[in-house]
Amino acid sequence: MSQSASAEAVPTPGALILFADDEGTIRKMVGAYLRRRGYEVALVEDGEQAWAAIQRRRPQLLITDINMPRLDGLGLIARLRAHPDTSLLPVIILTATLSAAEVARSGWGGTGLLVKPVELAALASAVARALAPPTGEMISPVGG
Repeated sequence: MSQSASAEAVPTPGALILFADDEGTIRKMVGAYLRRRGYEVALVEDGEQAWAAIQRRRPQLLITDINMPRLDGLGLIARLRAHPDTSLLPVIILTATLSAAEVARSGWGGTGLLVKPVELAALASAVARALAPPTGEMISPVGG
């Protein structure tokens, strides 16, 4: 991940972001970066842990990897979209394995896509846009 993080996007103060990724180093780095930007961050290792965390306390945004044990990111998103309480939860996919076209073909119904290694400025911008009041448009894929 690049350390160039000059995005001017202003965070939604205290917004809870849930980040699901089975790679501990990435989880810690992204979590620390988002906390420094003023967000509250919960970190989990897979889709099942993410689903359980969402049931306990609904975040304002989910950032998820695709390839994770037990329940992958696309399975998690499908589960979210199938439940009325979570069907509109903004979701950003952070992945090294799928292109924007592959994710789009999956019909995942997400808010944004970032390809690893992600530029931290791109992450900050995508998060700020995902947390902004709805405009009815999708965030364009970055790096795919």
